[in-house]
Amino acid sequence: MNHLSEIKFSDYIKKENRKGYKKSFPDTFNEIQKEFNKCEINVNLQNEELTIELLKSGNIFQSYTLNKYLDNILGPNIEKVHELIISHYQNDNIFRDELPLFIVRRHGSYSGEIGSVRRRRGWLVKFRNAWVVYADNFFPRHFFESTYFVNTFYGEEIKNLNENLEMPYSSGGGKFEKEHRIFPSLTHLSSNSNIYLSHLYDINKNDYLINKESVIAAGCMLGNNSDGKFGYGNIEDWRTGEGIKANKKYKYIDEELTNDELEFLKAYNIRLLSPFNYFPFPKNKFLKTTSLNGESIVVRKEVENYFSIKYNDTFSKFQIQGCIQPLV
Repeated sequence: MNHLSEIKFSDYIKKENRKGYKKSFPDTFNEIQKEFNKCEINVNLQNEELTIELLKSGNIFQSYTLNKYLDNILGPNIEKVHELIISHYQNDNIFRDELPLFIVRRHGSYSGEIGSVRRRRGWLVKFRNAWVVYADNFFPRHFFESTYFVNTFYGEEIKNLNENLEMPYSSGGGKFEKEHRIFPSLTHLSSNSNIYLSHLYDINKNDYLINKESVIAAGCMLGNNSDGKFGYGNIEDWRTGEGIKANKKYKYIDEELTNDELEFLKAYNIRLLSPFNYFPFPKNKFLKTTSLNGESIVVRKEVENYFSIKYNDTFSKFQIQGCIQPLV
């Protein structure tokens, strides 16, 4: 399968096509990953320039400036995938009962026995004026990874996937989680990668500049995982709710979300899904030192500058659409 062929996002996201896509990441992406497997990696900051150095027996045998590394490893269709997401949230975000559907990430993301009864990936909550679906941190990878393959877009693809209950908001789950999971599960392509997908701007912890004037902390808006309107709540709330697919039910909260909450969720979802908010970086275990890893403010500011120069107005608009304050 050629990553440059005409592929729609709605075809890319189907489970039956996974095997072909996994084998056909671009050569530069695969070559860099192979190099990372064979060596130690040093991220070096010198004269205000970041360099990724590949070491064997303590000697540098290959190096990339950060800009050259990003040129080689990022997908060619970042802008197109971003525009698909923006178009959806600005024009097409209509789910059941003519209400919008928003994603809340990583609810009940716990391990072990506690996690098995708190995860809600693919579960639905209905308010009077909106729906919410829970997802985990892996779901946005589908959009980032699609930038390597997808170059044909139709305006209502995301809307149709949601309406048909085909969008894979889950990446797994045991028997309990499947009880009220409305949407399917799908593992992202780079699940065994040696590359960490770093956030440029934080999603659940950072501030959001709503309507260019009100600074709202994501944590205050979302509340904690257990309580509040966006918390994982009690299982009984789903078991007594209405059915939407076979015996699977949704939770109903008899409350309207405020305008600020709706604006926050829209910006939160744009920030969550846009490929502008992610960049691949070597995992910590491959780094000689982790002081300049993918979460470092120094590295993130350099990536922000790279996107600002390369994508100019489109990236500036993304910062506004995601209610983002530039890194300092």
